[in-house]
Amino acid sequence: MITVIDTNAAIEMALGRSNSNIVADALENSEWVVAPSIYLYEIANVMWKYFRLGSITQDILKSKVIECAALIDEYIPTSALYEEAFNLACQLDCTAYDTAFLVTCLRKRAKLLSFDKHMLAAAEKLHIQYYS
Repeated sequence: MITVIDTNAAIEMALGRSNSNIVADALENSEWVVAPSIYLYEIANVMWKYFRLGSITQDILKSKVIECAALIDEYIPTSALYEEAFNLACQLDCTAYDTAFLVTCLRKRAKLLSFDKHMLAAAEKLHIQYYS
């Protein structure tokens, strides 16, 4: 099975949060893990926010960014997704960032790995399977 992992699921895993076991199990049982290339910037941005809070060092956060990047087998360029992502964003009242992940699921016939309730609701409307 192909899995599309979103940013919040990867952060769960990288920071060892309560859902990290769910993420680890899903990834272990996936044949291929895919994400839109915007994933890298979203991961980096989340880690930058933790750095700004001053609770975690830059070196540790950098290693977490690299760890999250290594989860992905294939990145889909956002230049190949933005038109369809925009259309879905308007249709579903969802951010284009989120719909880039949904478009990736549709194109790859992949299962979504996310804990974002709004994105999961949108996935349901599109009949995209997701981990629960």
